[in-house]
Amino acid sequence: MSARSSFAYNGGGDWRFYEREGVNIPMAEIREHASVIAAVEGIAARNDFIATIRLKIKRAALGKLVPPADAKTRMARRPDINELRWLIEGTHWRLYYSEPLRLHTERVMLGLRFNHKASVEQQNRDIDEASQRNVWWHANTPR
Repeated sequence: MSARSSFAYNGGGDWRFYEREGVNIPMAEIREHASVIAAVEGIAARNDFIATIRLKIKRAALGKLVPPADAKTRMARRPDINELRWLIEGTHWRLYYSEPLRLHTERVMLGLRFNHKASVEQQNRDIDEASQRNVWWHANTPR
C-alpha cells in the first residue's frame, strides 16, 4: 500500500476508534496530553492543541492529507499500522491507525494510539501498542 492508497490521502473515509470498556482510548489519550498542556501553558494552548489535532483528523476523513508531512503508511515495524503526524511547537505527535481489510469497502480508518514521539524507542513501543490494539479489535469486534 503506498501513501496514496490510504483513505487519508485518497478520497477519505470514516473514523472509528479503539474502545475499551466503552471508552474511546485514543481520544482519552489526546485529552490527557491536552490536560498536561493546560497545566503548563494554559487553557488557550490546550484549546489550540486540540483544534490542531482535530483539524488533521478531519482532513484525513476527507482524504486531503499532504504526503509525506501529514502521514506515513505501512510502518516498517508493523505494516498494518499507519500514522498521522503533527509537529506542534517542536514536539512530534502521532495518531497510529489501521485500515481494517474487512471494513475496506466502508473506507474505515481505525484510530488506535495517540502519543508524542519522545524517541525512536518510545515510537516503537507506541507502534507495538497500536498493533496489539488492532489485533484485539479484530478479535473482539463483531463482523
